[in-house]
Amino acid sequence: MKLFSKKVEMLEKRVLTALLSAAMCIGVAACGQKPSMQSLAPPSLTPETPTPMLTPVIPENSIFSNDEYYITQTELADEEWSFSGAFFDGLAAVYSGEKYGFIDTAGKVVVPLEYDAVYEYTNGFAWVCKEEKWGLVDTTGKIILPLEYDTVYEYTNGLTLTQKDKKCGLLDAQRNVIASNEYDGIGYFNDDLALAIKGDKYGFINALGEVVVPIEYDNVRNYTNGFAWVCKEEKWALVDTTGKILTSLKYDEADDFHDGLAAVKYNGKYGFIDTNGTLIIKFIHDWVSSFDGGTALVWDGVSQKYSSIDKSGTITSKPYMYSWLRTYGYHENGLFYADVPSINKHRLIDENGNMVANSSCDEIVFYNDNDRSSIFFNEFATLKEGTLYGAIDAKGNIAAATIYENPIRFTNGVAVAQKDGLAGVIDTQGNTIIPFEYDYIVFESFDAVGLWLVIRHDKWTYLDPDGNEILDWFDNASIFNTDGIATYTQDGKHYLLEKISIKD
Repeated sequence: MKLFSKKVEMLEKRVLTALLSAAMCIGVAACGQKPSMQSLAPPSLTPETPTPMLTPVIPENSIFSNDEYYITQTELADEEWSFSGAFFDGLAAVYSGEKYGFIDTAGKVVVPLEYDAVYEYTNGFAWVCKEEKWGLVDTTGKIILPLEYDTVYEYTNGLTLTQKDKKCGLLDAQRNVIASNEYDGIGYFNDDLALAIKGDKYGFINALGEVVVPIEYDNVRNYTNGFAWVCKEEKWALVDTTGKILTSLKYDEADDFHDGLAAVKYNGKYGFIDTNGTLIIKFIHDWVSSFDGGTALVWDGVSQKYSSIDKSGTITSKPYMYSWLRTYGYHENGLFYADVPSINKHRLIDENGNMVANSSCDEIVFYNDNDRSSIFFNEFATLKEGTLYGAIDAKGNIAAATIYENPIRFTNGVAVAQKDGLAGVIDTQGNTIIPFEYDYIVFESFDAVGLWLVIRHDKWTYLDPDGNEILDWFDNASIFNTDGIATYTQDGKHYLLEKISIKD
């Protein structure tokens, strides 16, 4: 859900306040047979007329086409407004001065431009704001919920977090109240359960607003893979999605489940339990990682060395020494992230302590620095050397030399990269697909319709997959949405772009 407002930063901070208060807590012939001559004879002397191949008719207002779809361009009514976002549910946010409303795909104003801020439409509704109070309108502009909320936030599961008088509540997808504004915080939903806070106590509610885990704990960890951890008096216990307590409150530390096992600490030592709460690997280790691809790391405090173990607890490698090691979510190869203080370098190693080729660098960049759970994105890891970035695969093959000014994230074999202050596109062989001559390149546009949306000197245009311009440079644009619709403005005129599939 995207917010459109001149006061966007202030309002987004209010959204995050409510969430972060919760998040902080945490017919073929048989083989060998030849068909008979009779079987090859025509059924009659009159040959059948073959069905003609129909060539799709591409309209004159098409700006791009391939074998699967074409993209049309339509000029909208010349009105005194500017686009603020893309079309959703057939409506796009527009503004004039500091007031916002919505237009339809014909350019007609449907929701008057009278609001201080708006969110894009979702499931037929949009949130609108006046004088810092939020309400809900339908696709005709009719007010469905009065403008009385201080903050609103839509979850991906269709629910909406509301905040009124510093208390949080929930609405369902039809915008019915399912949890009244009685909570001090409500977190994100994981496994259809969300962290709920009242005062200094924590629990979990479900997508119906029902309390599943009583709000009585001093601390909790969010649900992952069907399980969560709850804490009282600094001792942790395991609960499932029904709220059933699977272990007593006895662990000093507890980790999420990986490969069916969770690391726990008891009386100063680490071991592993399964999803039933049964101890699988005894409490004999001074430190452990989570399991990753059937392998975990263990550390011996006496020898100051690491070893690898399998899921039975059997040591599977010779001990080796590094400053520290961790696993970061690449299950297919069981690689570990290692720090080598003697040479002040980081690297990837396998379960035997051997370095992955070409992985030694100043830093291995996390895919998501917020949860720091994975260094691989679409089978490639980003390396940093000094201020420059490159990428390798899990076998150490170089996909991008360490010469670029931004983290390299390959998707479908290509990535937007920056060099000498300009953006271009490269493939996993290091070839330049789009030359480095643009200020910015929007990857999401290529992912949606196969066209590159590029910006240079505050002007925009689209490039085809070969890098050819398909439109004159224009003033601004929106990214294609999931319905295949985008907009752009050129010399004060507004245009609609629409992706249309070619039927077989």
